[in-house]
Amino acid sequence: MICDLTKVDDVLAVQDGKLMVQVPMRMDSAAAVLAAVQPHVLAGDCVLDLAQSSAVDSAALSVVLSLLRTAREAGHRLALANAPAAFDSLASLYGVDDFFSEHLHAVTPEAHA
Repeated sequence: MICDLTKVDDVLAVQDGKLMVQVPMRMDSAAAVLAAVQPHVLAGDCVLDLAQSSAVDSAALSVVLSLLRTAREAGHRLALANAPAAFDSLASLYGVDDFFSEHLHAVTPEAHA
């Protein structure tokens, strides 16, 4: 099934200074998530919150790796918050869990990007 995500608002919400992914991060939505988040990452330091991304597959790792690279190349920081357990499991399976752990942090309601 192909995900038809034509509006950024369908994919991403900015709430309390965090970039909240609103869709599962899977192969069918990866390009839309990347396109929605990338302008924010290029603009400055960000917190990417995955709390509402109920399902992930290996495409989620690829998207986040790309966004981390984009942030680094732009001279900005990207922190990850509330990654689902499946994201952590996939990162461990692919041997990149240590890399992602450098960017993970707990987010409190007061946290801002």
